[in-house]
Amino acid sequence: MVIILAGGLRGNQDNWDTLDAFRYNNNASLFIGSYMPNEWEAFPLPNQIIQTHYLSDIFTNCFHQDVERYKHQYSSLFLTWEHFKNNIDENEIIVKLRNDFTLYGDLELDFDTLEDNTIYIPEKEFHEPTPFNTNTVCNDQIIIGTKKSMDIYFQFPKNVSFQPNTMSVEELLREYLRQQNLNLQTFKWTYTK
Repeated sequence: MVIILAGGLRGNQDNWDTLDAFRYNNNASLFIGSYMPNEWEAFPLPNQIIQTHYLSDIFTNCFHQDVERYKHQYSSLFLTWEHFKNNIDENEIIVKLRNDFTLYGDLELDFDTLEDNTIYIPEKEFHEPTPFNTNTVCNDQIIIGTKKSMDIYFQFPKNVSFQPNTMSVEELLREYLRQQNLNLQTFKWTYTK
């Protein structure tokens, strides 16, 4: 298993302890991409880190009010994946997480049954009481998949090819997955910020 984190260092020791337990229990490597890797020096978990930078050529047709935030978030994700993907075995499970979540209990997902044509997400975000409508949005806080399906996911910001729009990143991602013929399957996992 490979865990991908990107962006600035956030969270606290409680968050990182549960991340470390998840990493340890799944024998996972931890890859990080950040504009400022030196701020991660205080991060207590073993990792490999690269410096990333802002990409101006992503989300080119998106006019959502938060598009600049999307560009910053997905610049680091995209560049981190591109840097490390050739060092990742073909049969690895990839987990995209945030470093400011506290993870509770076991996730209800059998890693041995993941399919190459499917992306797996928690059924709801930590701040929402009800599950997502997966026909219209995709939770982008935690995403799990095979290397093949996650390679398609990480290409998302470079391949948003819709007409000019004001869709949120969750709506854009759902439409992109549909265009790429990737299924979306939810699972139960409790996490908080």
